[in-house]
This record gives sequence, C-alpha cells and structure tokens, in this order.
Amino acid sequence: MERKVQSGGLEIRYELIRKPVKNVNLRLRRDGTVLVSARRNVDTGRIDDFVRSKAEWIRRGLRRLAETPEMEITPEEYEDGDMLPLLGRMVPLRILRGERDSAVYDGETLTLTVKDPGDASKRARLLEKWQGEFCLQVFGEALQAAYPPFEAMGVAYPHLRIRKMKSLWGSCIPGKKTVTLSRRLIHKPFACIEAVAAHELAHFLQIGHGKEFYAVLTSAMPDYHSRRRLLNGKK
Repeated sequence: MERKVQSGGLEIRYELIRKPVKNVNLRLRRDGTVLVSARRNVDTGRIDDFVRSKAEWIRRGLRRLAETPEMEITPEEYEDGDMLPLLGRMVPLRILRGERDSAVYDGETLTLTVKDPGDASKRARLLEKWQGEFCLQVFGEALQAAYPPFEAMGVAYPHLRIRKMKSLWGSCIPGKKTVTLSRRLIHKPFACIEAVAAHELAHFLQIGHGKEFYAVLTSAMPDYHSRRRLLNGKK
C-alpha cells in the first residue's frame, strides 16, 4: 500500500507493508523510496505520524544518497527490496531463503537465495561472486562488439582482465595485449562499456590522447564522445 504525508513542505511517499514486527520500522532504500513495516493492528494515522517524525532523517538520507556515487555502495549494504544499478537501470534485488545458495538474474530481477538471509556477509559474498561472473560475460561481449574496426587496423584481439578500480574506467598494456576494465562499469549502459573498450583498443595504435588518438577512436566509433558523456552522467 502506498501512502503519502506532508511535513515541513516535504511530501513523503512511502510503501506500507503489514507484517508481524514488534515496532513500526522505517527504511530508506538505495533508490530513494521509503519502506515502512508495521503490524496489521497499528492504525494508519499513527503510522503517518511516525513517518512525519522521521522527516528530517529522511531528508538527510535523501541528500546523502544524491551525493553518494552508486559505485560506493558496498554489497553488504544491499537488502531485500533494494534497487541495484545494473547496465544503466535500476534492477530489483530479491533475497530469499533456500537450501542452496544461488544468484539468478532473469533480465528484470536479481534473486539471491541463501540459507540465512540475515547473514549480510554471506549475501555480500554471493553478490560479489555473481557480479564478477556477470562482468566477465558482459565485458567480453562489449570487447567483441568494439573490436572489428580495430581488427581491420591490424590490432590483435586482446586478453580481457577485470579489476576493481576507483579512479579509472579502464587501462591497457599494448605490449602484453591486455585490456583491463573496471568492475564499476557494470552499473553503466552497455554502450558506455563498449566505448571504454574501444578507448583502450585505440591505445594499441596511439599511446597518448592527442588528435591522432581521437582520430583513430572516432573512426572506429563515430559516436564515441556522446557515449563518453553518457558514461560521465552528462547529456
């Protein structure tokens, strides 16, 4: 059930879930939505008052979310019902109890099944493992998509490596024929991942970032600059 209240000029929309909990609980999801859980016998007026009393906390939380890059959110922080940034959109995360640990992404929802859903470290390890495997699949596809124009220029197909990199989207070692892509890219649209792969492939022909480099890059990917703006959050 969705409800809304007003507090100090702030309209707060929240999702109310009735469940057997001891107290009225409020949680701010990663996508900025407010989730409230309460027993069935708790009056909605009381719940509305509770949400209003948390208005300043919600306001601060929304400000922190706006200021925090999506990639700084750690796997341990994700909970059931949160929205996971994946390939340029927000994907619902479901965490279920089951006998066998598994992670399944059906193109719409990512479902983690664990023996103990309350074990944050176990959830984090499972999510990290799945992300690593998904990165390998998606980044491999992006590299293959970006490669043909460079093959025509004499570039040998490189080895792909995936690393956690905070300051770089990608790097390469032409002498060892390797391209390394940052795991953070999995949050970005596929077109952006392909653009970073093309950028690194262009370095196999031009070391610096001068006119010659961008001439090679844009000849292989004419819309590179628009993809790069999208990667950096610009239109």
